[in-house]
Amino acid sequence: MSLAVGPANSRQMELINRFATAMAVQEPAVRAIEHLAHEELVRFVLDLHRRSNLRNYIENQYKTQGGIFAVVKALLNFKGSSHDDALVARFRNLAKLPADTLGHALFVHYQTNGFAFPGEKGGFPLGAMFHDLGHVIAGYDTSPEGELQIAAFQAGYRRTEDAFFTILFAVLIHTAGVNVAPIPMPKHPGRIGEGDVAARMIFALQRGSQMTVDLGDGWDFWPYLDMSLHEVRQSFDVLPLAPEFSSGPGILDTSAA
Repeated sequence: MSLAVGPANSRQMELINRFATAMAVQEPAVRAIEHLAHEELVRFVLDLHRRSNLRNYIENQYKTQGGIFAVVKALLNFKGSSHDDALVARFRNLAKLPADTLGHALFVHYQTNGFAFPGEKGGFPLGAMFHDLGHVIAGYDTSPEGELQIAAFQAGYRRTEDAFFTILFAVLIHTAGVNVAPIPMPKHPGRIGEGDVAARMIFALQRGSQMTVDLGDGWDFWPYLDMSLHEVRQSFDVLPLAPEFSSGPGILDTSAA
C-alpha cells in the first residue's frame, strides 16, 4: 500500500513499523523500504538486491550452469561481448516442435516480444530462464500488468524466505515508479490501483503457492520443452486462470502459438 503511488514516506514508515512491532513481524523488506523513504539510496539498493530475484538468477546460473565461469559468460553474452552460437541454435530449433509444446510456446513468446535468445546480446542467462518460462506456463504477458502478475506467481512458488522481494521488485518498478531494473523502464505511478490489477496479483500469488515445484531452485527445464503446455501445467499443479481473469491486462495471447 505504501508503494501504490510512489515511494513510501516517513509517516507511512512510522505506521508500518508500529504494525510490524505489534505483530512481531521481522520482514527485511520493511527495512529496505525504510531506506528508500529516508532517501538512503545506497543502503536501499544494497538491501534490495542482496535479496532480490536478480540475486536469485545469478545464484541459479552459478549452481546449474557450472560456477563462476558460467556467470561471467552469461554476463558477457548479455552485454554483447560474447556470443554462444550453439545455445542460440538450440533455442531457435524450438520453432520445429509441435505447436502445443512448452518449447514452441516459448519460441513464440520470444519472437512475438522481439526478445534476444539466451546466448545473444541482451539474452537472459539460463539460470534466469525460469522467469520467461513462468510467463508461458502461467499465461502472463510482458506488459507492466503482466510483470506484476508473474512476479506474484513467482513469489508464490519460491520456497525461500526472500520470495516477497520478487513482488517488491515489480511493484517498485511498475507502480511506485522506482526503477531498480538494469534497463530503462516506463514510469506509471499508481498502476496497482487501476481496475482489478491488485486482485489479479493476489490470484497469481495463490496460483504460484499451489505449485508442487520451485522453478527457481535448480529446475532443469530442458526435458519439459518437448511436453505439451497442458501436461506441464498439470504436472506442476498450476491452477487454471479464473474466468474473470482469463483475459484483460497482463494475460498472454496464445493464439499465435
